[in-house]
Amino acid sequence: MRRFTAAEALKIAAKLGCTPVAGGKHEVVRVVVDGRLVAHFGIRRGSGDQGHEFIPKQLYLKRKSCWELHDCTMSREQYIAELRGKGLLGPAGKGNG
Repeated sequence: MRRFTAAEALKIAAKLGCTPVAGGKHEVVRVVVDGRLVAHFGIRRGSGDQGHEFIPKQLYLKRKSCWELHDCTMSREQYIAELRGKGLLGPAGKGNG
């Protein structure tokens, strides 16, 4: 099973338009939709790559969907739609996400 690396985590963060949170041992990025925090995950720094297997869970995705974000076969809009489908965001146009 292929592990998510720091570089891949950064690519996912960029794809989602994440905003970084300063400080700490790890870089933490936040997914914000319509001014509301909907998810966040850490990107480990340092020697070696310890893996980032926690990212799918923290993004409320299955591993396969997380790889689709990385591989650009899932867009930010599709990710947001998936969260809505899971009831994690309010319906579109209601100011809830």
